[in-house]
Amino acid sequence: TTHNLSLFTCQLLLNLAKVSSRNNFELTHRQWTVFLTVAADPGMTATAIESDTGYNQSSVSRILSSLCEPSGSRRGYGLLTPRAHESDARVRCYYLTSEGRQLAGEQGEIVRGHMAKLAQNFSELRLVAS
Repeated sequence: TTHNLSLFTCQLLLNLAKVSSRNNFELTHRQWTVFLTVAADPGMTATAIESDTGYNQSSVSRILSSLCEPSGSRRGYGLLTPRAHESDARVRCYYLTSEGRQLAGEQGEIVRGHMAKLAQNFSELRLVAS
C-alpha cells in the first residue's frame, strides 16, 4: 500500500503540474499547500494559514504575496485576493479570485479522480487478500 500511495502522490503532483503549465505558471509545493489551504477555508488570515501549514510567518507572507493579484512592482499569480478583516482593518483575510476558483475546481477534479482510483486499488487488494 505504501507503493500505491507513493504512486498516487506522484500522479497527483504530475497532474497538478499539468494544470499549472496549462495556466502558464508553475507553483511550488509550498505555494500549492497555501493555495489549497485557502481554497478549503476561504477568509483565512495569515496567522491561521501559518498554523494550518506549519510554515513560519516570513514564508507565508512571501507565498501569499506570490499568490495574490499583481500590485505595483509585485508580480503575482492572481489566484488569491486579500480583504480587510471585518472587525480589524489591519488584518487581511485571503479569498480565491475567479481564476483561483477555476484552478481549485480543476484541482478538485484531479484529486477526486485519483481518490476514486486509489479506492478501486484498495478494493482490489481486499479481494486478493480474502
